[in-house]
Amino acid sequence: MTTNMPDTHRGGPRKDRVFVKLPLASLLAGGLEYFLEHGLQPEICFEADQVNRLGPEHMEPLARALEQRGLRCTVHAPFMGLDFGAEEAQVLERAELALSQTLGFCRVLRPVSVVMHGGQPRYMSGREYESWNERALPVLQRAARQALDQGTRVMVENICHTRPRQLGALLEGLEGLAGWCLDVGHWHVFGREPVEEWIRELGPRLGQLHLHDNDGGSDQHLPVGRGSIDYARVFDCLADLLPNVPHPVTTLEVPYQNGVKPSLDALARVWPWQGAAVE
Repeated sequence: MTTNMPDTHRGGPRKDRVFVKLPLASLLAGGLEYFLEHGLQPEICFEADQVNRLGPEHMEPLARALEQRGLRCTVHAPFMGLDFGAEEAQVLERAELALSQTLGFCRVLRPVSVVMHGGQPRYMSGREYESWNERALPVLQRAARQALDQGTRVMVENICHTRPRQLGALLEGLEGLAGWCLDVGHWHVFGREPVEEWIRELGPRLGQLHLHDNDGGSDQHLPVGRGSIDYARVFDCLADLLPNVPHPVTTLEVPYQNGVKPSLDALARVWPWQGAAVE
């Protein structure tokens, strides 16, 4: 596979495993043309109102365009305004319907993975996570089984989790059905335990990375290397998992026009997996 994605040095992430965040609204407003021109693979991010008013047939031109360029995609399921662990049955049903509709799109798009949030985008106590996980588990189990039947896999992302156990309990319930998406930026802002503890506890389930940078105060989604995250430390910890954890799907959640190349350059210096480039 050959793309125009900026080259990386040996040791950087494989081009065929790198994706770049692209909200569906931006894609429809001209972003797809930029991705096709530069050989970038999108992580298509859906919102709840979009999955409610679009059908799988609307994804067919996108799927054809990517296939013609030899590109693949990942998908980020909607989360704003949805609660996969809601107490109210009607709210829970709405969230599950949105996941099911998203997976209907995935039948057409055939993504490498589907990222789903493992919590709410707000602080929750340990006890609140226990209750939320219990209610969310059946919803995510059904979604993960549907994804596997379609040839893709759900990755559950850490959001505002302060401690790895808050997400670990949910991943244990999804054993064999889903992997962990380590969002390094979220950990840096919200995590209250060192990255070594997160990787020790959750690392064996690692399947995807969300990479971006920030100053530790807010979720800024800067290019890698432009904030205060010590990525060398993060990847030193991940290197301890090798060779048991294969090269993960890697999403750059950075501005696609000017954040991809500096991020890849920064990652090339610390990337622990083999197979930097795809010729």
